[in-house]
Amino acid sequence: MSQKKNVLLISRNSHKEAKLLFGLTAGRCEFFGCNKNLLKHHITGDAGNFADMGHIYAFSKNGPRGKAKGRPKKDYEIDSLDNLILLCKEDHHEIDKVRPQDFSVAKLRSYKKIHEDRIQKQTDAGEQDSSHVLKMAATVSNQADVISEPSVREAIAPLWKCNDTANDIQLANIDCETASGLETARETIKNSIIDFQRKVKDDQAQSVSIFAIGPIYLLTFLGSQLSNQVKTHFYNKSRNHLKPWQWTKRGTGVKFKVENVQKGSNKGKVALVLSVSGKVNESGYTNVADDSFYIYEISSSNMTPGRELLKSVTDLESFRSVYRDVLEKLIREHPDVKSLHVFPAVPAAIAVTLGFDLLQKVHPKLVMYDYMRNRGGFIKKLVI
Repeated sequence: MSQKKNVLLISRNSHKEAKLLFGLTAGRCEFFGCNKNLLKHHITGDAGNFADMGHIYAFSKNGPRGKAKGRPKKDYEIDSLDNLILLCKEDHHEIDKVRPQDFSVAKLRSYKKIHEDRIQKQTDAGEQDSSHVLKMAATVSNQADVISEPSVREAIAPLWKCNDTANDIQLANIDCETASGLETARETIKNSIIDFQRKVKDDQAQSVSIFAIGPIYLLTFLGSQLSNQVKTHFYNKSRNHLKPWQWTKRGTGVKFKVENVQKGSNKGKVALVLSVSGKVNESGYTNVADDSFYIYEISSSNMTPGRELLKSVTDLESFRSVYRDVLEKLIREHPDVKSLHVFPAVPAAIAVTLGFDLLQKVHPKLVMYDYMRNRGGFIKKLVI
């Protein structure tokens, strides 16, 4: 075959494969963590084709990854669908010009597979599988975290995110250690939830999905403001860097129990210790819960407390079942109690459900404490 015919064949093949690639990627950048919409200008919003069709093995043998093992032997195979990856111009420049040595064939293929698998899962979902997403991020230990859109979409699959604009509650710039800052945070959460639930109602959403990071007492307040009129999914951040918000199918198999660790002299005074992420030491709360308090503790009956104890929805539901039993126990055995003093060491998802599962006209108020090492124990932060 002449060189001219060879180039023509490659060009025709590219045109066909480009259409397939746009379909498989939904017109979004496949670089891990990007997911940019390449059919809309990122500033003006104008419709158009702003994509680059990159090659995993370079078109030229002298190009990036051009001499890597496994390179297609025939020139026209360079433009095969398996060797093409849809990218924004910035990420195309990054992998081919700025740091080509950091992006191996295996790494780019993994980016391509993760992205295209996710698109397949989400497009398999029907209208009944839609979910409105709410994100909240607050500073913890002077560190702010970011909840990325790709990680959210990965976590909720096969549900799909039906709200185009993110419902973000940003509290990173609020100092919740001060009384005024804490009040600002509460008002921000309260007003944001009112707006969010209005959108959920207007859109007739089938479910909502909650992603939240922050101090436990603020997460619990967030949960208390959410409506239970729509199915609600809770997510928890793990140390899995590739899929930080992804629940596993099996989980850890953790089971929870409740114990009465102290029988006080006053049935109207009750404390709840939550030893899930870590063991809550008695010395941390005795300055508040003295001998007059009845003290109950929820902990695992088959595992040691730890930050990675919660791995699945089943694990979360195991805790919620025991927690709800405790709330009902208070109604039966402590009818005069007005406030439940909570000393928590729990993951974020549990913190949110503490407020969500609280029936405010039935159950006692939650007095939330935060452990402060520099203050020598738990300090009262919020009444919910």
